Amino acid sequence: MTHNKNFDGTFKILLVEDNLDHSKLMTVMLKKNLPEAQIKIARSGAECLKLVKIESFSIIILDYELPNMSGLDTLIQMNNLNVQAPVVFVTGKGDELIAVNAMKHGAYDYIIKDKGYMYILPKVIQKAIEKHELELKLSESERKFQSLFDSISDFISVQNNDLKILLANKVASKLSGCSPAELIHQKCYAKYFDRDAPCKNCPVLETFKTGKPAFAEISHNNEIYQIRSQPIFNRKNELRNVVEIGQVVTEQRKLVNQLIRSEKLATIGLLSAGIAHELRNPLNIIETARYFISDLYGEENPELREKLDIIKKNVSRASAIINDLVELSHKSSNSKRMIDINKIIDKILSLIGKQLISKNINVIRDYKEIPQISFNSESLNQVLLNIIVNAIQAMPTGGELIIRTELNDHSDVQIKVIDSGCGISADDMNHIFDPFFTTKEVGDGAGLGLYIAHSIMTREGAKIDVESEKGFGSTFILTLPINNQKTVEK
Repeated sequence: MTHNKNFDGTFKILLVEDNLDHSKLMTVMLKKNLPEAQIKIARSGAECLKLVKIESFSIIILDYELPNMSGLDTLIQMNNLNVQAPVVFVTGKGDELIAVNAMKHGAYDYIIKDKGYMYILPKVIQKAIEKHELELKLSESERKFQSLFDSISDFISVQNNDLKILLANKVASKLSGCSPAELIHQKCYAKYFDRDAPCKNCPVLETFKTGKPAFAEISHNNEIYQIRSQPIFNRKNELRNVVEIGQVVTEQRKLVNQLIRSEKLATIGLLSAGIAHELRNPLNIIETARYFISDLYGEENPELREKLDIIKKNVSRASAIINDLVELSHKSSNSKRMIDINKIIDKILSLIGKQLISKNINVIRDYKEIPQISFNSESLNQVLLNIIVNAIQAMPTGGELIIRTELNDHSDVQIKVIDSGCGISADDMNHIFDPFFTTKEVGDGAGLGLYIAHSIMTREGAKIDVESEKGFGSTFILTLPINNQKTVEK
């Protein structure tokens, strides 16, 4: 027989045969046709199992008729031991059904004992080993591909025109909450986004429609996903499947929005400070004129005195707003010092305790163990007071106010002010830190509280974030870094 190049080296055959004459004849025939082979003989299934535990074989020739344990049972036991060698099953004539059953349990091939079976056995062995080596190479190639596929940080899947997933990486399985294998043949929109129908502007459907790449941005459970699709054509240039590539961009979007907001607020702050200085002169003139009129005619005319009091009240209100804006245009003159945040919160809650009781608001203090930090105590007082007052106003019929202090994953101190109030709409979320933006009735607020809080936190090297949904309350998060390089007063 012609020897394949794969057989140039030595390889090992385990022959499992209880008939001594048959084993001798098979050994002679194999040595004649495969002289490079090393042959070892096992007389029973038990002996076979003992050998495969301590040695590796290139192929196993397994007879069905064995004492105490059949060849099929031996094959099943080898599968449990995860034996990697290919198995050729040998059975008597008329036992083809047994041989087919062996194939179902992992046998590579089978051969029937008849007159010429020993002559074709070497060729069957060679074919089985070549097939096994090819499968090993294919398995290794698939493993490398899957490893590369899974190492990609984006979620990737291949889908057919019915939006069923044909292939998915680990990131996609993490997104769906199930394994890559469990994703196969499932609808992408059902597994990824828990929907009963395709997403609006689905890029995969667009690619199937046009044959071109597509892009879409999808929001789900407060996360933002950017998804791209690429067509897959066959050799006939027919569109068969589509690759979907996506990533979660929620944090990136927040950072971009924060940067835009900071730049906008910085510009508005400078403009407001300039305008505030210009407004002081006319306000002083109005107040001087009011005082002069009141002094001359106020006592004689009660109706005029009432109107003059209204002017005085609104001039004072305008002056207070101007003072806030001017204050924000300057760096804080107060030095930082080591402060106990939990004590500061308790002090603020004590000051507004009557207001909380009258509004039927239940306060929960959820203080974790946090260190003292270097911060401007007056600035933090003002920020917390503005946020807590804002939370009270969001609960006009009462509710629950949770104030939590803890360390985040970066070991920075966080203060979370959580209310069960009316929440903030998606449209308003982009404007809540803008100066003079308010959803309250005219006269109930100037819209500067959160703007001042944001400006102070930025000025002091800290952060303020908000999480909210209309009708489900709001959470304001103050992040104060522990490591502060500025001068600290003891």
